[in-house]
Amino acid sequence: VLKVEGHNKNYYVGFNHKEGINGGNAEPGAGNRVTIQSRDTKDGFGESALEAVLSVGESLEIPEFGGRSRSALVQVININLGASPATAEVSVELLKCLSNDDCNDNSSCTDDVCNTSTGTCFNVPNDTCSGVLKMTLLTDNYPSDISWNIVDNCNANKVVMSGGDYTDKTETFDHEVNMPPSEYTLTINDSYGDGICCGSGEGSYTVAYNNEVVATGGDYGKGEIKTWGSCEDAPAVMKTPAVVVSTDAPTPSPTASPTASPTSCEVFYELTINTDENGGDTSWDIVYDMDRSTTAASSNKVYESESKYVESGCLDTNCYRFTIKDSWNDGMCCSHGEGSYSLKINGSELASGGEFKDDETTLFGTCKSWQFQTEMSAEAAIAKKNQKD
Repeated sequence: VLKVEGHNKNYYVGFNHKEGINGGNAEPGAGNRVTIQSRDTKDGFGESALEAVLSVGESLEIPEFGGRSRSALVQVININLGASPATAEVSVELLKCLSNDDCNDNSSCTDDVCNTSTGTCFNVPNDTCSGVLKMTLLTDNYPSDISWNIVDNCNANKVVMSGGDYTDKTETFDHEVNMPPSEYTLTINDSYGDGICCGSGEGSYTVAYNNEVVATGGDYGKGEIKTWGSCEDAPAVMKTPAVVVSTDAPTPSPTASPTASPTSCEVFYELTINTDENGGDTSWDIVYDMDRSTTAASSNKVYESESKYVESGCLDTNCYRFTIKDSWNDGMCCSHGEGSYSLKINGSELASGGEFKDDETTLFGTCKSWQFQTEMSAEAAIAKKNQKD
């Protein structure tokens, strides 16, 4: 499957060789042809929709790809049914701009610029629509437990504000920055797990945008996540879409996720990524370790180079396998910059680094008991074999 990551939609380009167990393809006319499915990135259950069924020479244009002014073109170059396995060659390109008019995103919040030498659009936020994003934090009696960040969901979860390492008890801290309208997410954590109110003081936080309160709280235990705003109001910043290719065919179309997000925050993870000079090479996922095939969380985006990102969320109690990957097999440090990562579970750092090759894996959660059971089962199997021998 070839995955093209957009802004509010991801597109999945698949090929099904109509043979054997794949002979009864459910999509009309999809056998031995290329199919393109789409999925809303905000759909937690991953429902997909069929966009096109293509033969050699046919193509699908995705207008305003990623919510921007330019189109992406997916074209079928060749289908080889004689290969083992059968393959399809597909090209994906972002159509080039010729003038600033080609980059118009119909937003007064951006200046639209076309780099005619590369054919790349840039929709650069200006000061017309910016507002003041302000975080006011009143610490409790244990300020060092507190950490938080605010990310722009419409700009690849880029961190726009953050705080931590507080030392002053029961003090008020104000943080503010000028930001354009967008969809933002606040993640606030307490490493001890008792929030900032009300067991050890009367701490609290308030987030306001242009003096309008958008998030507030204090009694949140291990952590809390709050989101406000909309990507429809956000100025677009042009980026090249990501293309991830798997050459093995066939692969089924994307389906619904096997589990919904947990309703309570039993396991709170926070992953901080500082990308190197090749941010697009970096990706990560968290999978259930018992089957190693069910994904609980993943990057699902393309990271910009030399940038900081904080990914966080809630998981249910289970055994998990976290893996950070580099598609160029040179890690995040130190050949092409000083990249790094840090994974915290319920406020405590579990793994960190940057010097690896293709990937690095860490287990967390209830894995100790699961591993013990697995080792005991293996020992029992060996003992049983020895008895037979």
